[in-house]
Amino acid sequence: MQNNIHKMISSDNGLISNCGVVTNRYPEIDEWRGVFLIGMTLYHSVLFYYLCHGEGSVILNDYKWKIYQKLVASSFFFISGICYSIQLYKPSSYIYIIIKCYPLVLCCIVVSSMSYYLHGMQHMVYFGILHCILVCKILSKSIVRHKNVCLIIGILVILISLNIKSPFFDTFLKFTGLGVLPNISFDFQPFFPYFGVFLLGSWLSHYITNENITKISVTTVLNFLKLIGKNSLLYYMAHVPIIGFIVYLICNH
Repeated sequence: MQNNIHKMISSDNGLISNCGVVTNRYPEIDEWRGVFLIGMTLYHSVLFYYLCHGEGSVILNDYKWKIYQKLVASSFFFISGICYSIQLYKPSSYIYIIIKCYPLVLCCIVVSSMSYYLHGMQHMVYFGILHCILVCKILSKSIVRHKNVCLIIGILVILISLNIKSPFFDTFLKFTGLGVLPNISFDFQPFFPYFGVFLLGSWLSHYITNENITKISVTTVLNFLKLIGKNSLLYYMAHVPIIGFIVYLICNH
């Protein structure tokens, strides 16, 4: 990467980029991350409202909402790859990465534990968006600095997700998303294709400079978007119980 793209863009509390040494940041990326968080909040608000009325299948089985959910999830993995690649412009050990990712690890444990307590083993979150982002970071540590490798592997991973389905993966490999049985976990974001989306974000990061990043800046409600973008892990963990509580009050008014 060129030296002028190696500005750090998120603090240790960021959902998408909480690994690595932090110096400066791209506020424009925080703005876009804020936009994606608002999109996620909208989806969860509508989903919880229908779940509260016992009609969650209306959202979960509607193809338009399925597409919307996948677009929002993909945006997180894509920008996560951008941030992570920029952060790891210097070689770092796996132990260092794991230590720096401890807030993400803790949140994964909290999400899985709470989902198990609320929904039982059958519906618990065992490989949600946080779990998948954590795995993507660990596995891509050695390749994010190589743009051509990121591009090739990223495309291959996405193609595999579109063309391979087998009962073989309906076992301990269910997290891959390549099985044939439906997944009934409350939040499931499969390794395929999202690892590929993550790597495509890493590939794009090699073309981000101080000059062209400003061309994609969001121009409305910037301060609010930057605020939630900088504190995205906190926002992610807080928005679900808050929305659930509000919807509960509305449904039981």
